[in-house]
Amino acid sequence: MRLLRVPFLRLLVAFHRMRHPGQLLSLEEWKAQGSKPKSILVFSNTALGDTLLSTPALCALRQCYPDAHITLFLHKNLMPLFRDHPCADELIPFHGGFRRFFRTLEALRQAQPDVALLLHSNAPQDIPMALLSGAHVILKTATRSPFRHLLSAHFPRQEKHEVERRMDLVRALGCSVDTPALQLPQRFRRKPGPGLTIGIQSGAADHYKVWPEERFAETILRLSERYPDARFILTGSPEERAACDRIRMASIPERVENLCGKTSLEQLVEVVAGLDLLITNDTGTLHVAAALDVPTLALFSPTSCLEFGAWGPSRLHHVIQKPPPDDLKLPKKQRSNAGMQQISVDEVVSEARTLLHNTSGKSDKLPF
Repeated sequence: MRLLRVPFLRLLVAFHRMRHPGQLLSLEEWKAQGSKPKSILVFSNTALGDTLLSTPALCALRQCYPDAHITLFLHKNLMPLFRDHPCADELIPFHGGFRRFFRTLEALRQAQPDVALLLHSNAPQDIPMALLSGAHVILKTATRSPFRHLLSAHFPRQEKHEVERRMDLVRALGCSVDTPALQLPQRFRRKPGPGLTIGIQSGAADHYKVWPEERFAETILRLSERYPDARFILTGSPEERAACDRIRMASIPERVENLCGKTSLEQLVEVVAGLDLLITNDTGTLHVAAALDVPTLALFSPTSCLEFGAWGPSRLHHVIQKPPPDDLKLPKKQRSNAGMQQISVDEVVSEARTLLHNTSGKSDKLPF
């Protein structure tokens, strides 16, 4: 079935272009018309962290085109989290793969977009879906898609933060705006409690991005000795629950709460909002914390913090970056976490103490 996807999409594209031969415009042609878009369709239909990294570009569009109708096409699981987002007028759910394909296309057509920005989207169907939505201008960050010839402009791959790569698309439309911060709906606010609460995100989407669980356990032990009144919260997916149970039992069980698989996305945001510090691998929870101005200590090796680190002030977000391992050219499931094993517990504890001292606002209660 997967082998038939590109031929199927090619047929759809060819038929659509026969019926609408003048639909697509180059970016230069569109700019020459001098008109402002009345409707903008934004694709960011992948995981939580990637969608949060799209919110600066989304809000820059709102600043630049305050009267435009902005439609956000995002993964169905993120719909509850993004309802009432101040920079999106409408949400359309992506159901994954080719599920509900034609029904989704109809919803995209109803948005009647002038411009489609593919900030982070699933290939190979993303560019054809943007075309079939009726958009006249289609922009996407650097891509090898077999449908890249349909794009209105091409952007070279550059070594910069992912947020800035997406902002390049907004600026290409003629918007001269500063890059905003990550943005969650206004109902979410940082609200740390009276005691010291440290979050631990020990999992990640891929094993090669994961710091060893026994080192997370030792870190909790070391920090609990330094801060005897601190409590620790483990976050993650249901699949990470067993690993977090082992971390909890290997540290101080009575002071550690394992919430893996026990929270909805909205509840996860509420949990992160109450933290004084999040220690995390390269995963979506890092960007939730950044959107809430919660201090973070992020652990990186196979991926680059310069591209995928927390977007926010360096005083709030520290990172330990080690060189990437030698197996990055292997398929993801065959890679080891050898790169992450270069990070020591001493480094993590030291950086965590520095962050807590500088950002907790509770130094009168902590034995620094």
